[in-house]
Amino acid sequence: MSFTLAALALLATPVLCPPQEGQIRWDGFHLKTGPQHQYELRGSIWDRDTNGRPSTGDLFRVDEILKDGRGTGAEANYFLIGAGIAPEFARAFSPIEGELRASCESRVETGKDMPILKTPAALNMFILSLTGGGVQETSKQDLLQAALSIKAEELCKQGKHIAEKELAALLVKEAGTASGVNRNDIRGVAAEVAKKYAFACTRVEGKFTYP
Repeated sequence: MSFTLAALALLATPVLCPPQEGQIRWDGFHLKTGPQHQYELRGSIWDRDTNGRPSTGDLFRVDEILKDGRGTGAEANYFLIGAGIAPEFARAFSPIEGELRASCESRVETGKDMPILKTPAALNMFILSLTGGGVQETSKQDLLQAALSIKAEELCKQGKHIAEKELAALLVKEAGTASGVNRNDIRGVAAEVAKKYAFACTRVEGKFTYP
């Protein structure tokens, strides 16, 4: 076998960690996400359940966040990958797995006291909270949209039918007098979120008869 083929074979070999070392850490992970997918999340993942891919409960360390390709000055931070965002991380992982730096590491990163981001809206909120000092003015509306999306998810999970207009009104009330966002913009963001969640909040009652 030539040196080139041997090197390629070595690179293609997955990292297997001995039980005493426990888990793989992948460095160099990156993911386009956040409001309008304007943000690129860069950092490291600890495979806490040792299943060989990003999944629920794995630990993520934020090293850098870009917006529209530019640095935001976000500080390093940690969170646990929740069930609602795990598929997004897994999809991003598959095509770039070969370029990530994988290493075995003892279980020093336990995830204790780390926030669990369970939904895309929660991830958006987290990103915006870290980049508040380095984003454009529209980020205030992005932050409001993320917050109202979280509220809409909560309302829709209650099992009651909520019409789109009613949901929009509830979200406007929830927003109150959001700092830095005028009333018309609040109503616009609420209407946009309500439209997005209208189907999730629909509950059909009654019996149907078919010919």
